[in-house]
Amino acid sequence: MKAYIVDPFTQLVTPTKYNGNYETISKHIGGSCRMFDVVRLYHTDDYDYVDDHVYIDDEGLYVDDQYFWMHANYPIPLAGRGLILGGTPDGDSTDVGTALSTVMKDIRMIGNRFQLQMMMAFAKAEKLTVSPDGYDEDYRPFVWKHHDSPIIDNASLSH
Repeated sequence: MKAYIVDPFTQLVTPTKYNGNYETISKHIGGSCRMFDVVRLYHTDDYDYVDDHVYIDDEGLYVDDQYFWMHANYPIPLAGRGLILGGTPDGDSTDVGTALSTVMKDIRMIGNRFQLQMMMAFAKAEKLTVSPDGYDEDYRPFVWKHHDSPIIDNASLSH
């Protein structure tokens, strides 16, 4: 099924295929994760209640030499590579429904742990706001002001 990989190490977002077997998610997001978590990014279909979400390493914050990224629909940084898929209310995976160009527009690469710490310190100095979805700290206004979206590779858009 159609999916996207968000890779903060290479600062690329690329299309990929996912075979539907949850045991292969680890291979897509780095190969060594023992557990993964899911973050909803887009609500794509009111009729079938399909959402696009990202699988991330649940222990990604503890990985040495980690890199981070943010999404416009989530107020805090995400750690490591992510696998974006569609999903049903029953928990089944489906093709990602959001266009790659939209996903790329909605992502900002933060960098390594030091760059993340600096971004968070500067963002807090600018007085973080409480997000509309209830999170106490919302880094999106600062990140969207100071970070560019990934470069769109025309070869990726043709997939």
